Parts: sequence; structure tokens; C-alpha cells
Amino acid sequence: GYLTEAIAVLLLAFSLIKISSIAHTDITFEKLEPLTRISNKTGACSSRCEFGNQVIVFNPEVNVLLEKGKNPLRMISGEFRLHPLVYQLLPVFIMKMPEAGFDTSDDKKVKLASDLAPDVICSGATLNLQRTSYFRDRLSNTLANYLVKMDGRVILDLRNTEVMTREDYFYSLRESSLSNQLGGSVILITSDSTIVILSQGNRTVENAGRLAPAGSGSFDPLPTKKLEALTFQEYARNEVARELREECGLSEQDIHNIQICGFGRYPYRNGKPEVFCVATTRKTSSEIRIPVREWDYQQKKVKILSFEGMLSKDNALAGLEQLIAKIHSKADGYENASAPLYWNACFAKKYLEGLNGEDEARLFQL
Repeated sequence: GYLTEAIAVLLLAFSLIKISSIAHTDITFEKLEPLTRISNKTGACSSRCEFGNQVIVFNPEVNVLLEKGKNPLRMISGEFRLHPLVYQLLPVFIMKMPEAGFDTSDDKKVKLASDLAPDVICSGATLNLQRTSYFRDRLSNTLANYLVKMDGRVILDLRNTEVMTREDYFYSLRESSLSNQLGGSVILITSDSTIVILSQGNRTVENAGRLAPAGSGSFDPLPTKKLEALTFQEYARNEVARELREECGLSEQDIHNIQICGFGRYPYRNGKPEVFCVATTRKTSSEIRIPVREWDYQQKKVKILSFEGMLSKDNALAGLEQLIAKIHSKADGYENASAPLYWNACFAKKYLEGLNGEDEARLFQL
């Protein structure tokens, strides 16, 4: 008993010494300028759309093809591994890393490890996913926005070594050594001809207090057999539907239809991939309620933008054009619009302009 107690005391003393040493380690994080200079390249980064000092890169042909595609999924074995230096100094990064800390929930997420190019979608090629986590994202994609210095000397510069090639374009998702957790955003249109807009809560790391799509977040992993029974498109719609249920309080039956309207990569997150969708609900705007559990992440009051006429493609298009114009003019409270809301609206508008036939009926005939 005495021996066990002595060992416990020694371990506690060692831990306290180590924590004290870590706290006094001279490691600093120097914020880099937002990444905006990206060369055009075939594939996922052939076009760009700017919003303020933020940019998204995308391929318009991918946005047209993605909803109709059927790409099987494969889960890569093992979890995503961080840069070796991060593991070596992990306690330092946990204690000192900006935009993360002890209260950061390390939820399990998925890394997209394949690129979405037109030929990949048309051929029905298999897309690879890998298990990652929220904190791994902070210690890779977010960390690439900083120069890490020890005693004034740069010891880690992920942006210049892991994000951009010498030709000034992103490493492909297949080649990238960042977490690149896959996320989604969705424009929600209600049965009474309104577009639902949420305001991010103060606990959100990104876009706190800003207007955002009705559902947005990173995709959760599924058991491998269940995940690999889905196509990428089915998985994306399911995860976006989950976000709508969690953030807008909708049930599965309330969500009428979801269609994928875009895909891009965020330079401000050093290439993080995002799927964009448009959805319709049988609920009216007055029936949208933010669940209590979400109040730390979403403000309770829902903002809506109404458009004229019954729910239809043409009227929804007019509503999206009105939303985009308000964001541009920064009128009626839209000066706090987030970049994902703007890009989601732009992608949804472009998608609806080319929508007809069966897909139009599925989306708008409630």
C-alpha cells in the first residue's frame, strides 16, 4: 500500500512538473494573412468566388453533375495522423493552440481523401473517406493558418509545406496530408415561400454571430459496413438532413427533399471540402424552432426572407436573387452574412436555373 501511494505521488509530481514546463515553453502562434492567391487548375479548383477577404474554389461542371452521380464509398483503415511535430509537442498545442482548447469537443468526423472531378463523378468511381476528429482538424487545417515558432524560430509552417504546391494551387484531396474533414451546408426553403437563415451562436469557433445556412456542420462517421452501403451522394444528403434536424428542430418526415447543388474547398480553412445543398420542407417558417440543446451554437431567433407567390422553382429563384442582393448591399441586417451563406445561395441559384423535369418536381411539389 505504501509503495502504491508513493508511486502515485511521484506520478502526480511528475505530471505537475511537466504541465508547468509546458506552460512556460516559449512556443508562439503567428497568424498568417488569409489565403486568397490560388492558381486556377483543372479539377476541383478551376473557378473561384470571392466574398470579402474569403474565397471558395470549385468546378462548375462538378456542381452540375454531382446530384445525379452515384459514387460508392470506401473507408480507409486507421485514423488520420497529424504532423509528427504536433504529436511530439501535443500538450503544448492543446494548451496554447488558438481556436481550440480544453473545452473543444473532439467529436469523430470524416476526412475526404478523394477528389471530385467530372470524370470521377461520371464514371461512378469509388471515393475514399478516413476517420478523423474535430481536434485533428484544428491541429491541421486550422493550424496551417499559423506559423509555429519556438524561441522566435519557425518550427512548423504547414501552409508552405502541406497546403500549397510550388505552382500555387492546393494539393489534391488524395495527396493532402491535412485532416480535410468533410462538411455540408444547406439552404432551406419552407412551404410558405421563405428562405430560413440562422444566426451562429457565441460558442461557434467560426462565424460567431454571423448569418448562416439553415443547416451546416461536419459529417459524422458511420460503421464501415453501413457507410460503404451508401453512395457519396446518399451519405451527403443524409448528413445534411441530420444537420437540419439538429439545428432547425425538423423531423425526418418534415424534410421533403434535398438536392446537392455544389461542392468546393475553403482556402481560409486551407482546402477543407464542403458540400452545398438546397432543401424544401413541408413546415412553414413560423414552425421552425431552434432546439434548446443548440442555443449555445445557434441564436434562438430565426431570420427569414420571404418571396412572392407559391412555392415553385421560379419563385424560389427570385428569393435567392433577393438574398444575394441583400448580402451584397449589406441591407436589413445582412451585413453580418457569412461567406458559406453567400456561397450556398449562389450555388443554389445556379443549380435551380438548370433544374427541370423530375428533379424540379421532387424538390417543389410538396
